[in-house]
Amino acid sequence: MAPVPRDFIAWKAQVTQQGVGNKTLGEIKSTSGSKIPHSAFLQLRAVWLPDKLASEATGNLHRTGLIGDFKELINTVVTHGFSEADTFHNFLNDICGSGNTTPAPQSDESLVNAPAIEPKFSSFVVPLGQWKLLKPAAQEQVVASTPPLNAIKNTSALPLDYDKPPLPPSFSRELDTNVADITSLLMSQQIETPSKVRVNKSYATPLEESEADGASASPTRSPPESPAFSSGGESEAEAIAQVGGRFRKLRTKYEVQTSNFFSSFFYAFFPHYLTFVWTRYLEVVTEEASYRFGAKHPVASGTAPSPPPIFIARTDGAFYEIGEDGSRKKRGFLPFELKPYCRNEKLDATCREETAEMAAIIYEEFVRDNQHPPSDEQEALDQTHHRFMLSLNRDEFYITVATFTGHYISYISSTATPSNPSNLEAKHLISFQPHGPFSLLVREHMIIFREIMLSMAMKKINHRGSKGQIVLNALQSRR
Repeated sequence: MAPVPRDFIAWKAQVTQQGVGNKTLGEIKSTSGSKIPHSAFLQLRAVWLPDKLASEATGNLHRTGLIGDFKELINTVVTHGFSEADTFHNFLNDICGSGNTTPAPQSDESLVNAPAIEPKFSSFVVPLGQWKLLKPAAQEQVVASTPPLNAIKNTSALPLDYDKPPLPPSFSRELDTNVADITSLLMSQQIETPSKVRVNKSYATPLEESEADGASASPTRSPPESPAFSSGGESEAEAIAQVGGRFRKLRTKYEVQTSNFFSSFFYAFFPHYLTFVWTRYLEVVTEEASYRFGAKHPVASGTAPSPPPIFIARTDGAFYEIGEDGSRKKRGFLPFELKPYCRNEKLDATCREETAEMAAIIYEEFVRDNQHPPSDEQEALDQTHHRFMLSLNRDEFYITVATFTGHYISYISSTATPSNPSNLEAKHLISFQPHGPFSLLVREHMIIFREIMLSMAMKKINHRGSKGQIVLNALQSRR
Protein backbone atom coordinates (compact mmCIF):
# COMPACT_ATOMS: atom_id res chain seq x y z
CA MET A 1 0.00 0.00 0.00
CA ALA A 2 1.25 3.47 -0.87
CA PRO A 3 2.57 5.70 1.95
CA VAL A 4 0.48 8.63 3.11
CA PRO A 5 1.33 11.78 1.10
CA ARG A 6 3.51 14.34 2.85
CA ASP A 7 2.57 17.36 0.72
CA PHE A 8 0.07 18.55 -1.88
CA ILE A 9 2.19 17.44 -4.84
CA ALA A 10 2.50 13.89 -3.47
CA TRP A 11 -1.24 13.76 -2.78
CA LYS A 12 -2.06 14.95 -6.28
CA ALA A 13 0.23 12.31 -7.82
CA GLN A 14 -1.33 9.51 -5.75
CA VAL A 15 -4.88 10.57 -6.61
CA THR A 16 -3.97 10.39 -10.29
CA GLN A 17 -2.19 7.06 -9.89
CA GLN A 18 -5.05 5.51 -7.90
CA GLY A 19 -7.64 6.79 -10.35
CA VAL A 20 -9.88 8.39 -7.73
CA GLY A 21 -9.83 11.94 -9.08
CA ASN A 22 -13.35 11.69 -10.46
CA LYS A 23 -14.78 9.73 -7.54
CA THR A 24 -16.94 11.36 -4.89
CA LEU A 25 -17.19 10.69 -1.17
CA GLY A 26 -20.59 9.13 -1.79
CA GLU A 27 -18.98 6.46 -3.98
CA ILE A 28 -16.92 4.89 -1.20
CA LYS A 29 -17.88 1.23 -1.30
CA SER A 30 -19.49 -0.50 1.65
CA THR A 31 -17.12 -3.46 1.26
CA SER A 32 -14.04 -1.46 2.23
CA GLY A 33 -13.56 -3.30 5.54
CA SER A 34 -12.78 -2.14 9.05
CA LYS A 35 -9.78 0.01 8.12
CA ILE A 36 -10.01 2.98 5.82
CA PRO A 37 -8.52 1.93 2.46
CA HIS A 38 -5.90 4.15 0.90
CA SER A 39 -8.14 5.20 -1.99
CA ALA A 40 -10.83 6.41 0.45
CA PHE A 41 -8.14 8.12 2.53
CA LEU A 42 -7.04 10.04 -0.58
CA GLN A 43 -10.63 11.14 -1.12
CA LEU A 44 -10.50 12.78 2.31
CA ARG A 45 -7.84 15.13 0.89
CA ALA A 46 -5.31 14.75 3.69
CA VAL A 47 -1.56 15.26 3.86
CA TRP A 48 0.66 14.37 6.81
CA LEU A 49 3.61 16.69 7.35
CA PRO A 50 6.91 15.35 8.75
CA ASP A 51 7.02 15.05 12.54
CA LYS A 52 8.22 18.02 14.57
CA LEU A 53 10.17 17.59 17.79
CA ALA A 54 8.47 17.71 21.15
CA SER A 55 10.43 20.90 21.87
CA GLU A 56 8.68 22.65 18.94
CA ALA A 57 5.16 21.80 20.06
CA THR A 58 4.52 24.55 22.61
CA GLY A 59 5.24 27.41 20.20
CA ASN A 60 3.24 25.83 17.38
CA LEU A 61 0.22 25.21 19.61
CA HIS A 62 0.37 28.80 20.87
CA ARG A 63 0.42 30.14 17.30
CA THR A 64 -2.65 28.11 16.34
CA GLY A 65 -4.53 29.30 19.41
CA LEU A 66 -5.15 25.76 20.66
CA ILE A 67 -3.48 26.53 23.99
CA GLY A 68 -3.01 29.79 25.85
CA ASP A 69 0.17 31.62 26.75
CA PHE A 70 0.29 31.21 30.53
CA LYS A 71 4.02 30.81 31.00
CA GLU A 72 4.22 33.24 33.94
CA LEU A 73 1.36 31.53 35.77
CA ILE A 74 2.79 28.07 35.06
CA ASN A 75 6.13 29.18 36.47
CA THR A 76 4.27 30.10 39.63
CA VAL A 77 2.38 26.84 40.15
CA VAL A 78 5.13 24.35 39.27
CA THR A 79 8.19 23.34 41.26
CA HIS A 80 11.39 23.60 39.24
CA GLY A 81 14.08 20.95 39.30
CA PHE A 82 14.02 17.68 41.19
CA SER A 83 12.65 17.96 44.68
CA GLU A 84 11.41 15.42 47.19
CA ALA A 85 8.48 17.77 47.72
CA ASP A 86 7.36 17.58 44.08
CA THR A 87 5.55 14.29 43.65
CA PHE A 88 5.29 14.73 39.87
CA HIS A 89 9.09 14.83 39.61
CA ASN A 90 9.30 11.79 41.88
CA PHE A 91 6.84 10.02 39.59
CA LEU A 92 8.98 10.82 36.53
CA ASN A 93 12.16 9.90 38.35
CA ASP A 94 10.86 6.44 39.19
CA ILE A 95 9.68 5.84 35.61
CA CYS A 96 12.94 7.07 34.09
CA GLY A 97 14.84 4.71 36.38
CA SER A 98 12.69 1.66 35.63
CA GLY A 99 15.42 0.10 33.50
CA ASN A 100 17.75 -0.20 36.48
CA THR A 101 18.93 -3.54 37.79
CA THR A 102 16.46 -5.24 40.09
CA PRO A 103 17.40 -4.53 43.73
CA ALA A 104 18.25 -7.36 46.09
CA PRO A 105 15.32 -8.79 48.07
CA GLN A 106 14.61 -6.90 51.27
CA SER A 107 13.87 -8.38 54.68
CA ASP A 108 10.55 -7.87 56.43
CA GLU A 109 12.28 -5.71 59.02
CA SER A 110 13.78 -3.39 56.39
CA LEU A 111 10.39 -3.00 54.73
CA VAL A 112 8.74 -2.14 58.02
CA ASN A 113 11.37 0.54 58.63
CA ALA A 114 11.29 1.84 55.04
CA PRO A 115 10.19 5.46 54.45
CA ALA A 116 6.48 5.98 53.87
CA ILE A 117 5.41 5.81 50.23
CA GLU A 118 2.60 8.34 50.18
CA PRO A 119 4.67 11.48 50.94
CA LYS A 120 7.00 10.61 48.06
CA PHE A 121 4.38 10.01 45.36
CA SER A 122 1.10 11.16 46.90
CA SER A 123 -1.69 10.87 44.30
CA PHE A 124 0.79 9.74 41.63
CA VAL A 125 1.19 6.36 43.35
CA VAL A 126 -1.85 5.00 41.47
CA PRO A 127 -0.82 6.00 37.90
CA LEU A 128 2.71 4.85 38.71
CA GLY A 129 1.44 1.41 39.64
CA GLN A 130 -0.82 1.22 36.61
CA TRP A 131 2.04 2.22 34.34
CA LYS A 132 4.14 -0.59 35.80
CA LEU A 133 1.37 -3.05 34.98
CA LEU A 134 1.73 -2.05 31.32
CA LYS A 135 5.52 -2.36 31.25
CA PRO A 136 6.99 -5.61 29.94
CA ALA A 137 9.93 -7.17 31.73
CA ALA A 138 13.11 -5.21 31.00
CA GLN A 139 15.45 -6.86 28.53
CA GLU A 140 19.01 -7.61 29.62
CA GLN A 141 20.50 -5.46 26.87
CA VAL A 142 18.55 -2.36 27.90
CA VAL A 143 20.87 0.38 29.16
CA ALA A 144 19.87 1.90 32.48
CA SER A 145 20.77 5.48 31.56
CA THR A 146 18.16 7.82 30.13
CA PRO A 147 18.56 8.49 26.37
CA PRO A 148 19.35 12.07 25.30
CA LEU A 149 16.52 14.46 24.45
CA ASN A 150 16.40 14.03 20.68
CA ALA A 151 17.76 10.51 20.49
CA ILE A 152 14.82 8.52 21.80
CA LYS A 153 12.78 7.25 18.91
CA ASN A 154 10.76 4.13 18.45
CA THR A 155 13.87 2.09 17.70
CA SER A 156 14.88 2.42 21.35
CA ALA A 157 11.53 1.42 22.82
CA LEU A 158 11.05 -1.86 24.61
CA PRO A 159 9.12 -4.62 22.80
CA LEU A 160 5.39 -4.19 23.19
CA ASP A 161 4.30 -7.48 24.69
CA TYR A 162 1.44 -6.64 27.02
CA ASP A 163 0.92 -10.18 28.28
CA LYS A 164 4.33 -10.25 29.96
CA PRO A 165 4.45 -9.84 33.74
CA PRO A 166 5.12 -6.38 35.19
CA LEU A 167 8.59 -5.21 36.11
CA PRO A 168 10.28 -6.65 39.18
CA PRO A 169 10.05 -4.53 42.36
CA SER A 170 11.65 -1.10 42.03
CA PHE A 171 12.94 0.95 44.97
CA SER A 172 11.07 -1.14 47.54
CA ARG A 173 8.79 -4.12 47.64
CA GLU A 174 6.46 -2.17 49.90
CA LEU A 175 5.57 0.20 47.06
CA ASP A 176 4.92 -2.62 44.62
CA THR A 177 2.75 -4.47 47.12
CA ASN A 178 0.62 -1.43 47.92
CA VAL A 179 0.38 -0.42 44.28
CA ALA A 180 -0.67 -3.94 43.34
CA ASP A 181 -3.43 -3.83 45.95
CA ILE A 182 -4.74 -0.51 44.64
CA THR A 183 -4.50 -1.31 40.94
CA SER A 184 -5.94 -4.80 41.35
CA LEU A 185 -9.01 -3.22 42.90
CA LEU A 186 -9.29 -0.76 40.02
CA MET A 187 -8.73 -3.39 37.35
CA SER A 188 -11.33 -5.72 38.84
CA GLN A 189 -14.14 -3.29 38.17
CA GLN A 190 -16.07 -3.59 34.93
CA ILE A 191 -15.63 -0.23 33.23
CA GLU A 192 -18.37 0.01 30.63
CA THR A 193 -18.13 2.25 27.59
CA PRO A 194 -20.89 3.35 25.19
CA SER A 195 -19.89 0.94 22.45
CA LYS A 196 -17.82 -1.81 24.05
CA VAL A 197 -19.49 -4.26 26.39
CA ARG A 198 -17.50 -7.01 28.03
CA VAL A 199 -18.69 -10.43 29.06
CA ASN A 200 -16.89 -13.01 31.17
CA LYS A 201 -14.44 -14.71 28.85
CA SER A 202 -17.03 -15.47 26.19
CA TYR A 203 -15.77 -15.54 22.64
CA ALA A 204 -17.93 -15.57 19.55
CA THR A 205 -17.30 -16.63 16.01
CA PRO A 206 -15.62 -13.81 14.05
CA LEU A 207 -18.00 -11.82 11.87
CA GLU A 208 -17.56 -9.44 9.00
CA GLU A 209 -15.90 -6.26 10.25
CA SER A 210 -18.60 -4.01 8.84
CA GLU A 211 -21.31 -5.87 10.78
CA ALA A 212 -19.42 -5.82 14.06
CA ASP A 213 -18.58 -2.14 13.74
CA GLY A 214 -22.17 -1.12 13.08
CA ALA A 215 -23.40 -1.90 16.57
CA SER A 216 -23.73 0.47 19.47
CA ALA A 217 -24.45 -0.52 23.04
CA SER A 218 -25.61 2.89 24.19
CA PRO A 219 -29.39 3.39 24.31
CA THR A 220 -28.91 7.16 24.11
CA ARG A 221 -27.10 7.11 20.81
CA SER A 222 -28.66 6.96 17.37
CA PRO A 223 -29.54 3.50 16.01
CA PRO A 224 -26.64 1.55 14.54
CA GLU A 225 -26.07 1.75 10.83
CA SER A 226 -23.84 -0.28 8.55
CA PRO A 227 -20.87 1.97 7.82
CA ALA A 228 -18.66 1.68 4.79
CA PHE A 229 -15.70 1.18 7.09
CA SER A 230 -14.72 1.85 10.66
CA SER A 231 -11.61 3.62 11.85
CA GLY A 232 -11.51 1.67 15.11
CA GLY A 233 -8.24 -0.29 15.05
CA GLU A 234 -9.42 -3.52 16.63
CA SER A 235 -7.72 -6.78 15.80
CA GLU A 236 -9.80 -9.41 14.05
CA ALA A 237 -8.56 -11.94 16.58
CA GLU A 238 -10.21 -10.13 19.48
CA ALA A 239 -13.34 -11.38 21.19
CA ILE A 240 -16.77 -10.09 20.28
CA ALA A 241 -20.01 -10.04 22.24
CA GLN A 242 -23.67 -9.89 21.28
CA VAL A 243 -25.34 -6.57 22.10
CA GLY A 244 -29.01 -6.03 21.31
CA GLY A 245 -29.03 -8.70 18.63
CA ARG A 246 -25.86 -7.35 17.03
CA PHE A 247 -22.21 -8.14 17.67
CA ARG A 248 -19.54 -5.89 19.11
CA LYS A 249 -15.87 -6.58 19.75
CA LEU A 250 -14.82 -6.68 23.37
CA ARG A 251 -12.50 -4.16 24.91
CA THR A 252 -8.98 -5.54 25.11
CA LYS A 253 -6.93 -5.84 28.28
CA TYR A 254 -4.55 -3.24 26.84
CA GLU A 255 -7.38 -0.75 26.24
CA VAL A 256 -8.75 -1.17 29.76
CA GLN A 257 -5.38 -0.89 31.49
CA THR A 258 -4.12 2.00 29.37
CA SER A 259 -7.41 3.86 29.83
CA ASN A 260 -7.06 3.41 33.59
CA PHE A 261 -3.49 4.71 33.54
CA PHE A 262 -4.31 7.66 31.27
CA SER A 263 -7.30 8.71 33.36
CA SER A 264 -5.59 8.31 36.75
CA PHE A 265 -2.51 10.18 35.48
CA PHE A 266 -4.52 13.30 34.65
CA TYR A 267 -6.69 13.00 37.75
CA ALA A 268 -3.44 13.16 39.72
CA PHE A 269 -1.71 15.69 37.45
CA PHE A 270 -4.33 18.47 37.29
CA PRO A 271 -5.15 18.58 41.04
CA HIS A 272 -1.42 18.59 41.81
CA TYR A 273 -1.02 21.93 40.02
CA LEU A 274 -4.53 23.40 39.72
CA THR A 275 -6.27 21.98 42.82
CA PHE A 276 -9.60 20.20 42.43
CA VAL A 277 -11.17 23.36 41.00
CA TRP A 278 -10.11 22.02 37.59
CA THR A 279 -12.99 19.49 37.70
CA ARG A 280 -15.43 22.40 37.33
CA TYR A 281 -13.89 23.28 33.99
CA LEU A 282 -12.54 20.06 32.44
CA GLU A 283 -13.27 16.35 32.36
CA VAL A 284 -11.11 13.51 31.03
CA VAL A 285 -13.37 10.77 29.69
CA THR A 286 -11.89 7.40 28.72
CA GLU A 287 -15.02 6.21 26.93
CA GLU A 288 -15.09 5.37 23.26
CA ALA A 289 -16.95 7.98 21.20
CA SER A 290 -18.41 7.45 17.72
CA TYR A 291 -18.46 10.06 14.97
CA ARG A 292 -20.52 9.51 11.81
CA PHE A 293 -19.04 11.00 8.68
CA GLY A 294 -21.76 11.90 6.19
CA ALA A 295 -24.61 11.25 8.65
CA LYS A 296 -27.71 13.43 8.66
CA HIS A 297 -29.89 14.39 11.61
CA PRO A 298 -32.72 11.92 12.34
CA VAL A 299 -35.84 12.70 10.33
CA ALA A 300 -39.35 13.09 11.69
CA SER A 301 -41.47 10.01 12.27
CA GLY A 302 -43.37 8.83 9.23
CA THR A 303 -40.88 10.14 6.68
CA ALA A 304 -38.21 8.30 4.73
CA PRO A 305 -35.24 7.29 6.92
CA SER A 306 -32.00 9.22 6.66
CA PRO A 307 -29.26 7.56 4.62
CA PRO A 308 -26.55 5.79 6.63
CA PRO A 309 -23.23 7.55 7.24
CA ILE A 310 -20.39 7.06 4.80
CA PHE A 311 -18.30 5.70 7.65
CA ILE A 312 -18.13 5.65 11.44
CA ALA A 313 -14.94 6.72 13.21
CA ARG A 314 -14.28 5.97 16.86
CA THR A 315 -11.88 7.57 19.31
CA ASP A 316 -10.91 6.05 22.66
CA GLY A 317 -11.93 9.13 24.61
CA ALA A 318 -11.50 12.89 24.87
CA PHE A 319 -11.01 15.93 27.06
CA TYR A 320 -14.31 17.76 27.53
CA GLU A 321 -15.10 21.28 28.64
CA ILE A 322 -17.60 21.69 31.50
CA GLY A 323 -20.35 24.24 30.95
CA GLU A 324 -21.64 26.93 33.29
CA ASP A 325 -24.40 24.57 34.45
CA GLY A 326 -21.85 21.93 35.48
CA SER A 327 -22.67 19.51 32.66
CA ARG A 328 -20.21 18.15 30.15
CA LYS A 329 -20.34 19.78 26.73
CA LYS A 330 -21.61 17.63 23.88
CA ARG A 331 -18.33 17.11 22.07
CA GLY A 332 -14.79 16.75 23.33
CA PHE A 333 -12.24 19.33 22.24
CA LEU A 334 -9.18 17.04 22.45
CA PRO A 335 -9.83 13.43 21.35
CA PHE A 336 -7.24 10.76 22.06
CA GLU A 337 -6.27 7.34 20.72
CA LEU A 338 -4.66 4.42 22.58
CA LYS A 339 -2.11 2.51 20.51
CA PRO A 340 -0.77 -0.96 21.48
CA TYR A 341 2.40 -0.25 19.50
CA CYS A 342 4.95 2.49 18.86
CA ARG A 343 3.62 4.95 16.31
CA ASN A 344 6.33 4.39 13.71
CA GLU A 345 5.68 0.65 13.64
CA LYS A 346 2.38 1.25 11.82
CA LEU A 347 2.76 4.88 10.84
CA ASP A 348 0.78 4.95 7.59
CA ALA A 349 -2.12 2.92 9.00
CA THR A 350 -2.20 5.18 12.06
CA CYS A 351 -2.25 8.30 9.88
CA ARG A 352 -5.12 6.95 7.78
CA GLU A 353 -7.10 5.99 10.86
CA GLU A 354 -6.60 9.36 12.56
CA THR A 355 -7.51 11.15 9.32
CA ALA A 356 -10.85 9.34 9.27
CA GLU A 357 -11.43 10.25 12.92
CA MET A 358 -10.63 13.93 12.50
CA ALA A 359 -12.64 14.20 9.27
CA ALA A 360 -15.66 12.69 11.04
CA ILE A 361 -15.22 15.01 14.03
CA ILE A 362 -15.02 18.05 11.74
CA TYR A 363 -18.05 16.85 9.77
CA GLU A 364 -20.21 16.51 12.89
CA GLU A 365 -19.12 19.86 14.33
CA PHE A 366 -19.18 22.00 11.21
CA VAL A 367 -21.75 20.28 8.99
CA ARG A 368 -24.09 17.97 10.88
CA ASP A 369 -24.53 20.24 13.91
CA ASN A 370 -24.57 23.27 11.64
CA GLN A 371 -22.43 25.25 14.06
CA HIS A 372 -20.41 26.61 11.16
CA PRO A 373 -22.59 26.08 8.06
CA PRO A 374 -20.71 25.85 4.75
CA SER A 375 -20.60 29.16 2.95
CA ASP A 376 -19.69 30.25 -0.56
CA GLU A 377 -18.50 33.63 0.69
CA GLN A 378 -14.79 33.97 0.06
CA GLU A 379 -14.00 35.14 3.58
CA ALA A 380 -15.62 32.03 5.08
CA LEU A 381 -13.94 29.75 2.54
CA ASP A 382 -10.49 31.18 3.27
CA GLN A 383 -10.89 31.12 7.06
CA THR A 384 -8.37 28.77 8.71
CA HIS A 385 -9.37 26.40 11.51
CA HIS A 386 -7.27 24.24 13.83
CA ARG A 387 -8.11 21.15 15.88
CA PHE A 388 -5.79 18.78 17.73
CA MET A 389 -5.70 15.20 18.94
CA LEU A 390 -3.57 13.04 21.23
CA SER A 391 -2.16 9.62 20.38
CA LEU A 392 -0.43 7.51 23.02
CA ASN A 393 0.92 4.15 24.02
CA ARG A 394 2.39 3.18 27.37
CA ASP A 395 5.64 5.13 26.87
CA GLU A 396 4.98 8.05 24.53
CA PHE A 397 2.50 10.76 23.54
CA TYR A 398 2.05 12.46 20.17
CA ILE A 399 0.13 15.71 19.72
CA THR A 400 -1.17 16.24 16.19
CA VAL A 401 -2.55 19.55 14.90
CA ALA A 402 -5.07 19.43 12.05
CA THR A 403 -5.33 22.58 9.91
CA PHE A 404 -8.09 23.17 7.36
CA THR A 405 -10.09 25.98 5.78
CA GLY A 406 -13.69 26.63 4.79
CA HIS A 407 -12.86 25.05 1.42
CA TYR A 408 -12.38 21.70 3.15
CA ILE A 409 -15.60 22.09 5.14
CA SER A 410 -17.46 22.84 1.91
CA TYR A 411 -15.97 19.73 0.29
CA ILE A 412 -16.92 17.24 3.01
CA SER A 413 -20.41 18.75 3.31
CA SER A 414 -21.30 17.31 -0.09
CA THR A 415 -21.08 13.65 -1.08
CA ALA A 416 -21.31 14.53 -4.78
CA THR A 417 -18.14 16.61 -5.21
CA PRO A 418 -15.26 14.75 -6.90
CA SER A 419 -11.70 14.98 -5.63
CA ASN A 420 -10.51 16.26 -9.03
CA PRO A 421 -6.98 17.47 -8.18
CA SER A 422 -6.53 19.56 -11.32
CA ASN A 423 -8.60 22.42 -9.91
CA LEU A 424 -7.28 22.28 -6.36
CA GLU A 425 -4.64 24.04 -4.27
CA ALA A 426 -3.11 23.21 -0.90
CA LYS A 427 -5.82 25.28 0.82
CA HIS A 428 -8.43 22.73 -0.29
CA LEU A 429 -6.77 19.96 1.75
CA ILE A 430 -6.51 19.18 5.44
CA SER A 431 -2.97 18.96 6.80
CA PHE A 432 -1.80 17.10 9.90
CA GLN A 433 1.28 18.17 11.85
CA PRO A 434 2.43 15.61 14.46
CA HIS A 435 4.64 16.68 17.37
CA GLY A 436 6.59 14.14 19.35
CA PRO A 437 7.32 11.76 20.76
CA PHE A 438 6.80 13.03 24.29
CA SER A 439 8.44 10.11 26.02
CA LEU A 440 7.57 9.20 29.60
CA LEU A 441 11.15 7.95 29.84
CA VAL A 442 12.64 11.40 29.09
CA ARG A 443 12.15 14.01 31.80
CA GLU A 444 12.66 16.95 29.40
CA HIS A 445 9.83 15.71 27.19
CA MET A 446 7.42 15.44 30.09
CA ILE A 447 8.29 18.92 31.36
CA ILE A 448 7.26 20.27 27.93
CA PHE A 449 4.15 18.09 27.97
CA ARG A 450 3.30 19.46 31.42
CA GLU A 451 3.44 23.04 30.15
CA ILE A 452 1.19 22.19 27.19
CA MET A 453 -1.44 20.44 29.30
CA LEU A 454 -1.48 23.21 31.91
CA SER A 455 -1.72 25.88 29.18
CA MET A 456 -4.63 23.99 27.65
CA ALA A 457 -6.44 23.73 31.00
CA MET A 458 -5.81 27.37 31.89
CA LYS A 459 -7.21 28.49 28.56
CA LYS A 460 -10.44 26.60 29.23
CA ILE A 461 -10.65 28.13 32.71
CA ASN A 462 -10.07 31.57 31.18
CA HIS A 463 -13.02 30.97 28.82
CA ARG A 464 -15.36 31.53 31.78
CA GLY A 465 -14.63 35.24 31.75
CA SER A 466 -14.55 36.95 35.14
CA LYS A 467 -15.24 33.70 37.01
CA GLY A 468 -12.31 31.98 35.36
CA GLN A 469 -10.08 34.99 35.89
CA ILE A 470 -10.77 34.83 39.62
CA VAL A 471 -9.57 31.21 39.63
CA LEU A 472 -6.41 32.06 37.68
CA ASN A 473 -5.66 34.98 40.00
CA ALA A 474 -6.10 32.71 43.00
CA LEU A 475 -3.66 30.21 41.49
CA GLN A 476 -1.19 33.03 40.89
CA SER A 477 -1.16 33.96 44.58
CA ARG A 478 -1.45 30.41 45.92
CA ARG A 479 2.28 29.61 45.98
